[in-house]
Amino acid sequence: MFELIAKGITKIFGTKSERDLKELGPYVQLVNDEYAKLKSISDDQLRSKTAELKAIIASDLKSVDDQIASLHKKDCG
Repeated sequence: MFELIAKGITKIFGTKSERDLKELGPYVQLVNDEYAKLKSISDDQLRSKTAELKAIIASDLKSVDDQIASLHKKDCG
């Protein structure tokens, strides 16, 4: 009896793995799109792009890093 109910629920909602795949599908597409853009560039261009992205991330996180450093000084000082 329980097995029949479980099968019915699975047909309606899908399995956990099916739901996970459905949720991750758009992200996989985004990654594939970015890969398509990057596969045609040289290694040197990729290194340059990586340095660019690291600089952007560091810039965006500077205020957070400053706050963390300030909190460390208060706790240690």
